[in-house]
Amino acid sequence: MAELRLVKNDVVSINFTKNPQPGVKLNVMTSISYNVKFISSQNKCLGDAIIVMQDPEHKDVFTLELHMIGIFAHDYPEMNNAAKKIIHVETAKILYPFWNTVLGNVLTTVGAPPVVLQPLNINPSDVLIKE
Repeated sequence: MAELRLVKNDVVSINFTKNPQPGVKLNVMTSISYNVKFISSQNKCLGDAIIVMQDPEHKDVFTLELHMIGIFAHDYPEMNNAAKKIIHVETAKILYPFWNTVLGNVLTTVGAPPVVLQPLNINPSDVLIKE
């Protein structure tokens, strides 16, 4: 079986807006945008995640945007679309605990209650590969 190894994990940026409004009850939602860019000449790929927490109706009251990347080395012998889909899913699974840790630390630091992201359940057949 091919090997996938995390080489580096880093926070690119954290953007936070908190503007409390008396009487406004927030319904904070979390969205994750995750893309993988392949560097086939080096057998590496870059997992790029943007995690946004906000109330869709009160974006000006509370918004947290966390941008994180992970650099991976792999030894997949053939980099076809099927392999890319598997790598996409596996890199997200590897980075997930880091996203949770950083997100929890940031929320605690800004005085918000920490949350845990919902478990990832990405089906490789749902991954869109752009050439």
